[in-house]
Amino acid sequence: MDFTPPQYFTLLGLHVHFYSLSMGVAVACGYLFTVKRAKNLGLENIDDVLFWVILCGFVGARAYHVLSDFQYYLENPAHMVAVWRGGLSIYGAVIGGVLTLLYKTRDWWKWADVLTPGLLLGQIIGRVGNYFNQELYGLPTNLPWGIYISPEHRTEEYMAFTHYHPLFAYEMIANTIILCALLVYGRQPKGSLFCLYLILYNICRVGLEFVRVQPPFLFGFRQNLLVSLVLIACGIVLYAKRKK
Repeated sequence: MDFTPPQYFTLLGLHVHFYSLSMGVAVACGYLFTVKRAKNLGLENIDDVLFWVILCGFVGARAYHVLSDFQYYLENPAHMVAVWRGGLSIYGAVIGGVLTLLYKTRDWWKWADVLTPGLLLGQIIGRVGNYFNQELYGLPTNLPWGIYISPEHRTEEYMAFTHYHPLFAYEMIANTIILCALLVYGRQPKGSLFCLYLILYNICRVGLEFVRVQPPFLFGFRQNLLVSLVLIACGIVLYAKRKK
């Protein structure tokens, strides 16, 4: 079915973009879930820490995306702040959040474990926005669950194709499985949940990168693939140390 999802709806004369709405719901749900976990573990200054983690994570997510496609944004500088068009990288969000925790908290590993499930929940909900802005899709496919991508969102290489792999949905499913696994096996040495997240999520991303249309490149290599491989290695090393 050749159906193009709407980009926004109008409320009181304002355009409310579905992508922005999904991001807002994702942050709210992740926040509430994390607050509950933090209170159960007796952590203090919860709202203060989460405010800065969310803010710096958002800035990091946008900055990473802009730098990944810097030539485009150099030619279209006004689009750097047009977040309703899409373009929030989970890698940048994690980097921004980690740096914030290192600065704002003493028990960094404990906070990282508390935040990890909420981060995954936010990722699952936030990916819904990629359906509406048609930002994250895979290679052309004839499978029955392939999604229609309108011509203005296709790459020149695949302009003749109409239906593509719903990459955002694949990641949602993978993240749901990872989240359930971490919650079931949550009694791990402090810091282990975050390490397992780095390993499991990035293994998922390595597989998805080979299905993705035109991923960002760095020195002739797939940038996201390289970053994922590095993070998997870091996660394995850190997990081994935490287990000891």
